[in-house]
Amino acid sequence: MTILIVILAVIILCIVGTILFFKFCYTVLPPNVALIVNGKKVYFSNAVTMPSDKKLLIPLEPTQIRMSYIGAQGILCKEQLLLDISIMYQICVGLDEDAILKAAAKVGAENLGNKEKVTTAVDNVLTNTLKMIVAELPYDVVDKDRGKLRKQLMSSLHDKLYGYHLDYLDIEQIKLTSLESLAQQDEALFKQQELIREDWDKYQRQQLENRLKLVTNRQLELSTKIKALIADYQRVIRQKINVFINKTY
Repeated sequence: MTILIVILAVIILCIVGTILFFKFCYTVLPPNVALIVNGKKVYFSNAVTMPSDKKLLIPLEPTQIRMSYIGAQGILCKEQLLLDISIMYQICVGLDEDAILKAAAKVGAENLGNKEKVTTAVDNVLTNTLKMIVAELPYDVVDKDRGKLRKQLMSSLHDKLYGYHLDYLDIEQIKLTSLESLAQQDEALFKQQELIREDWDKYQRQQLENRLKLVTNRQLELSTKIKALIADYQRVIRQKINVFINKTY
């Protein structure tokens, strides 16, 4: 009887121990979540930890960040024209231990799922990279070849987002900054841009005139060649007619 009681007690203790183990030492991770233990170790699946360990669950879903540079906060292109630019970035924490620890060191492990904190952390990199690239591109390229701008941004931001990975970006708007709105925000910048815009307009008109002259000259050259061909053809026809008439008589 005593042995039976002991066996029963052992079984109960094992069951209780197993329950306590799974309750306090076994962490079950839901989908798209990582676990950081004591700020040093990262788990991507269910993990065994100690009750005294500091544990943080980190969401791995992408974060969408919309950056707008409008008016006096616009971006300067190669011609020093001020542009209104809006871009939507989609970023997520890299799916490896080093990337997550790097992001945690920058943002704070408890803030990895906080959109506002993440945006603040990567804002300078996104803004400075965009300014650097746009400053080297003419307005026509920035406006008409957004694919080139997007490609350069994707390439330049690779491995620069503190453990975050750039999944996707969408260039939502690129246009010349309104001088009217700029005049209300920054008078000095408005006057500067007004002069630059006048010079740029003159340059565009000159380029258009040059293209029109080129087209006109090519049309004249083509017209001259066509007239010469017609004259040659008519001369050949007349010669053949004369030969035919001479043979007939």
